[in-house]
Amino acid sequence: MQEALIVIYRRVGSVHSPTAFAGWLMKVVGRLCMLPALMFMRGVEELRTIEERGQFAYVPALDLRIDLIAALESLPASHREVVLLRDFEEMTIGEISDRIGLGR
Repeated sequence: MQEALIVIYRRVGSVHSPTAFAGWLMKVVGRLCMLPALMFMRGVEELRTIEERGQFAYVPALDLRIDLIAALESLPASHREVVLLRDFEEMTIGEISDRIGLGR
């Protein structure tokens, strides 16, 4: 991104048409904004490739349960309560809000 800013800075003095410059700048900004999404999509695609090759690590269900319990216990009590109400009791956000006294 820094390279793009340097190019803009160096060439801004040679702009002949402010309208054309604005259009070009919008394209550059749009592409820069899309980079995180493109990188995420590339990461997802790489995960699919790894999974298809069978190179994914196998973790026994008991180990996953232990990790989940440890993660839940590491949360502050108020956060843990919300997670448990949402994911285990399948309450809606509104129901959780009423239950913990936040109201709507």
